[in-house]
Amino acid sequence: MRDNNVRKLPVVSKKNFVVDATHATYSNRNEYYKLASDAKYQTVVIYMRRDGRGWNNLRITKKVPDVAYHRFFKSFESPLFDNEPYRVYVIN
Repeated sequence: MRDNNVRKLPVVSKKNFVVDATHATYSNRNEYYKLASDAKYQTVVIYMRRDGRGWNNLRITKKVPDVAYHRFFKSFESPLFDNEPYRVYVIN
């Protein structure tokens, strides 16, 4: 897991929390699924299904480089397939 602080704090304190990050692959998301399951958390997946490039083009500063979008979509595995262990809510 990449962020040990996320891994430790919410589980120890038993408070609800949100993992707000981009996880293109199932194996990456599964790290968090396992953590939540081990700690007996109720888990939901919120899938924001829109391409951020249009919004990125409206930024005046700190634009996300195009290479970041290409790299993300190259390895992207949609959370809508049957391999997700939790209910997926889609926001278009």
